[in-house]
Amino acid sequence: MLKLARIFADGVILQRGTPFRVWGWADGNVRLSLFAADGRTVLRQTECEVCDKSGRFEGEFEEVSDTRGVYFIQAESGGQKAGFKARFGNVYLAAGQSNMSYSLGSVERCDEIRERAAKAEVAFLDMPEKP
Repeated sequence: MLKLARIFADGVILQRGTPFRVWGWADGNVRLSLFAADGRTVLRQTECEVCDKSGRFEGEFEEVSDTRGVYFIQAESGGQKAGFKARFGNVYLAAGQSNMSYSLGSVERCDEIRERAAKAEVAFLDMPEKP
């Protein structure tokens, strides 16, 4: 078994300019690799040991400051592979009351806001609520 935490999915934005961690669950030790966009050029690697009974592992990479490139991060364990495409930038977390679940389409001048966001390369990650 090899599984990454749900937040590590294609399109995720990770905080630039600071070390970052990747975690998940595996049956054995894990090698984490950071690839350039071509998926072949390994930029960094780290080895992770499974650290508890549930098989949880965690690895840390040195900071990435490039905000233009797309990277591929891959975990390997026991012949299994799991990976995702990521970019680096500034990450802001917004959490709050139930009204935070309203869509952008219900906001006044939403087309203008979407246009400005597209130019600013803003990405949104919508995590589903836990039941």
